Amino acid sequence: MGIQIQEFADGDATWLRRTYGIPDEEKIILCVARLGREKNLDIVLQAFRSIRQTHPDSKLVIVGS
Repeated sequence: MGIQIQEFADGDATWLRRTYGIPDEEKIILCVARLGREKNLDIVLQAFRSIRQTHPDSKLVIVGS
């Protein structure tokens, strides 16, 4: 089990920014989780709301199934 990091080592580091038009100077916060109620993503959203107050140039990207 676990993540095989080698599978991602040669990935395109600029893909997300290019695909979604996120400028280099904006910060990206990535949340990777199964999109279930028990994952409490509402807490992630509340935390991000606070982060945006001091870092308005940040983006939250949630990835999951």
